[in-house]
Amino acid sequence: MKTKDERSSESSFEDLEIIDKRKKRTMCERLNGLKALIVGADSRIGRDVSLAYANEGCDLAINYQPENIETISKWSKGIDDTGCRSIFVPNKLNNENECKNMVESVIGSFERIDVLVFATHPPPNACNIEDLTTEKFRFLLENNILSLFWTLRAVQPYMKLGSSIIVTSSYQAYQPDEKFSIYAASEAATISFSRSMAKQFWTQGVRVNVVVPIPVLKKKCCVSNFKSLQEDKKKTTDICQVYISLASKESRYVTDEIYNVVCNMPY
Repeated sequence: MKTKDERSSESSFEDLEIIDKRKKRTMCERLNGLKALIVGADSRIGRDVSLAYANEGCDLAINYQPENIETISKWSKGIDDTGCRSIFVPNKLNNENECKNMVESVIGSFERIDVLVFATHPPPNACNIEDLTTEKFRFLLENNILSLFWTLRAVQPYMKLGSSIIVTSSYQAYQPDEKFSIYAASEAATISFSRSMAKQFWTQGVRVNVVVPIPVLKKKCCVSNFKSLQEDKKKTTDICQVYISLASKESRYVTDEIYNVVCNMPY
């Protein structure tokens, strides 16, 4: 039988191990104790933000399209290695009931949602106006602006003072390419709708902001080593720091803002 001193010594050693693990898995613990729902974690931004949040001590509810289960499985181990609590919510967002079910399943596990990151955006359909159809237009509107509306409506009762909503849009809203007209229109609607929601949600102390990633090559910057830039794309994008800041207490008075961030995303 071990003495009291021996048990105390072992307990202290175990505590030190836990603390050491925690230090390794977190950067600054800026999101420690928060519960976040990442909508569209199977997109590149959603994936990188999920990992960045986990490294900052945030528990995650990770939403993805059911058909992308293989993509999620490949990088979910990185989330597990951080030691944060994570749940996976495979839901399509093409109707109101799906969005409501997604939010309710997260509440059932976490009991609250402190941060909502909306990062789901299908790739734009490049086509001329003669090739556009009503079905294509409806598809993009449902997947971009309507899914955002349904999600915000579902999550609103569960967000409290200090909560944060971060919506991802696209530079196509400002500078639409000639063949991305319907995608650009949906992104412009996303920005306008989010800014309107910011004014509504602020009455309950909830912040709503928009992040617009701008690919570095779109800015026509002088890139001396293109190969190095290509390698850099494999790493977590610089844009994650913006998402971390907007979710943390350091941005507790920031709302109704648009963050245009030049980052290492492919153009």
